[in-house]
Amino acid sequence: MSQNVISLKNGSIIKGTIIEMTLTDSLKIKTPDGSFFIVAMNEVDKITEEKITQKERPDNHIENYLKRGFRIIPELGFHVGENFMLMASCTAGYQFNQSLFVGGGIAPAYDGQTYFVPIYCSVRYDLFNAKKSPFLDGHIGYSIGEDHNTGLYLFAGGGYRMKRLSLSGGYTSIHYGSHMLGLNYFSCSVGYEF
Repeated sequence: MSQNVISLKNGSIIKGTIIEMTLTDSLKIKTPDGSFFIVAMNEVDKITEEKITQKERPDNHIENYLKRGFRIIPELGFHVGENFMLMASCTAGYQFNQSLFVGGGIAPAYDGQTYFVPIYCSVRYDLFNAKKSPFLDGHIGYSIGEDHNTGLYLFAGGGYRMKRLSLSGGYTSIHYGSHMLGLNYFSCSVGYEF
């Protein structure tokens, strides 16, 4: 793999990929860390190309690791609170940029006697565009339960993504009934991203 090396007349050097160039106006460069530089052509001394060495490219970095497009994130986990509930969820949505994912999903939970089936909207924000990254996650929706126990569903948490595998935890609240009784849980799950 190679990259462009732009030597400027003031002695500075910018290494990256030229993504836009006009011979008389400017040059737009994207560096390996995702930064962009726009340089006037009259400031450029010379442009060369060189191979990227492993030490110049950290192991944790992959350019555009989270690409725009459709993603599915199935998860298995549990809720711990007034009782212990097993849960499975599936969130599908769109990755808008290197950080922001918006979607919706379903997360049935069961404790051996009672079940809840939350249907929700989801927002997820990855802090880094890399193989390994912490993320923030939030869901808001409506939970359907047995015996007409329906109501508001909330989840706020975060986690850590390692390539396609993710570990997450957070606070889950399920409100139901005419008096809006609430069940509050600590939730933990393991997911795999497609």
